[in-house]
Amino acid sequence: MLPNPADRQRSHGNGAGLLLAAYLNLRRVSLIVFRHNARAINAYRAVGFKKEGLLKKLLFVDDAWVDVVLMAAFRPSGIDHIEPLRTWTKS
Repeated sequence: MLPNPADRQRSHGNGAGLLLAAYLNLRRVSLIVFRHNARAINAYRAVGFKKEGLLKKLLFVDDAWVDVVLMAAFRPSGIDHIEPLRTWTKS
C-alpha cells in the first residue's frame, strides 16, 4: 500500500481501509496474507481483522510453497452506514 519503505513505520493506513469499507456500506472485508509476514498480520489485527483460516502450501513463490492466512473484518454492530462526505463547491 505504501511504496516507500520509510513510510511503513508511520501507521498511515491504520483503520483507513475499514473506514472506507464502512463508507462503501460493506459488511465484510477479507484478505489473504503470507503466513510468514508477521508484521502485516499484526497490522491487520490492530485495525480489527481476525484470522479465519490457514491455506497451507497455496502459492509457489521464489521456488518454495508458502502458506497464506485468511483474515476478515466485519462492520461493528450498531454502525449501519457512514454518510458520504459532503462535497464543497465554489460559490
